Amino acid sequence: MDVLIYARLVGGIGTHVTDLVRELERRGHSVTLISQRELRGREVGNGFYYLDRGGAERIVRMARRHDILHIHHYATSSELLLPRKGVEAPVVSTVHVAVGDGNVYGMVGRLLTHFIAWWYSGISRVFITPGDAAGEIVARHHGDVRCIRNGLNVDVYKPGEGRDLGLEPPVVGYMGQLRPEKNLLSLVRAARKYGFNLVIGGKGPLYHRLRAMEEKNIKVLGFVEDPVEFYNSIDLYVLPSYAENDPLTLAEAMACGVPVVASRCVAWAVRNDYGCVCGYDADSIGRAVMRMLERDLKEMGMRARDVVVRERRWDIVVNKILAAYRDAMRE
Repeated sequence: MDVLIYARLVGGIGTHVTDLVRELERRGHSVTLISQRELRGREVGNGFYYLDRGGAERIVRMARRHDILHIHHYATSSELLLPRKGVEAPVVSTVHVAVGDGNVYGMVGRLLTHFIAWWYSGISRVFITPGDAAGEIVARHHGDVRCIRNGLNVDVYKPGEGRDLGLEPPVVGYMGQLRPEKNLLSLVRAARKYGFNLVIGGKGPLYHRLRAMEEKNIKVLGFVEDPVEFYNSIDLYVLPSYAENDPLTLAEAMACGVPVVASRCVAWAVRNDYGCVCGYDADSIGRAVMRMLERDLKEMGMRARDVVVRERRWDIVVNKILAAYRDAMRE
């Protein structure tokens, strides 16, 4: 099968798409990847979106030489033009837009997801949504919507040796993009009020502001070169985001045997035997963390890894994606 993938290679989407290309090629399929890099898109909003010229026409021309066009939304400005450019190859759309339930970031994500599903309903034969909330939205506009979780290499992300982060255990951690929608300021306020040890890894527009909030129990590391080592250095992972789809960092932490606390926008991904759901304010986050620290973190971490191994291994995920390709080609 000749597959053309169009995506924005930033953050968790970039990781997912890069791994997907590798797994498809491992199965013997030919894959061409086009992104904001090849289209020379101009960065907008700290890399949240890209503007380019002539990208839609280029994608349409390339798609004629492929069996399937797999679009990972939201990518570049070309995405707005594709539905009116006469794409000849069957199209599969994966919607990665983060959604929430009340905050402005979550509401904007919901509106974008509605728009993508409506705008592409005429050309996309199959829609894929990694997260449940996005799937419910897309299903209002299209009849073939499949929930396929983001894949993970569980042979890489696994329990192992960590390192001393300079804080006494138990250590609560976050790693990912340091952006406003991740709600990290509330997480830091929770650590200040409830006194738990917190370490934050990652880069983004909030980096310097978070660094200025460091205290003896709060450390901000910046870019983390070895994420597996980071996860194995903490005892509990917290994701307090206002909006998410299917956050890869949550699955990565779980695969490394780390239990989790996550905000209610991804409540579907958290089960009581390995995690806890919190709200978006500092008190709700703090109370959830303190409840978790009273439980058997090691045992919960083992259960968390079992869930990832059963549901997110790439051999399982690729089989589902290939089935979506074949069904789209048959229509």
